[in-house]
Amino acid sequence: MPHEAGEAIAYHYGGGGGWGDPLDREPRKVLEDVLDEYVSVPSAYEAYGVVLTGSLEALDLAVDEESTARRRAELRGLKSAR
Repeated sequence: MPHEAGEAIAYHYGGGGGWGDPLDREPRKVLEDVLDEYVSVPSAYEAYGVVLTGSLEALDLAVDEESTARRRAELRGLKSAR
């Protein structure tokens, strides 16, 4: 969009927050979010409880289903202990 010298441009976009419990998001959807760089690999593990194998750089990330189930059970246990 053309503008004149001295004018300001504001760009507003959605982000963050999410909806619902992150532990309820399908692991496959979390993987897609990581591949789209909306979520980092560490956040996939820490916030969503999704364990990924491979690397983002090699584009060979995959969900480790068994480890994800264990991690999510661990995180749910921590939530209920509060």
